[in-house]
Amino acid sequence: MVEEGSTRLNSAAEDRVQDILQSLPVRYREVLIYRFLLHLSVRETALSIGVTETNVKVIQFRALKRAAELDGIAISLLARSN
Repeated sequence: MVEEGSTRLNSAAEDRVQDILQSLPVRYREVLIYRFLLHLSVRETALSIGVTETNVKVIQFRALKRAAELDGIAISLLARSN
């Protein structure tokens, strides 16, 4: 049985992930979606978006770094509003 509070937390987390993804440059967002939501390998992602495997790794690193920065900004803004 799923508790209502748990569902709200999941929904809030999903909303936050969507907000962060939408804030990223298109290429960053694309790589993260292919890698983590669609579970494609580095090779499959590279073939899908027309870049090298090395480039996918670089984009993924930069995208995760930027997403973490955006998440940190969101957290500090929430803390200030409370």
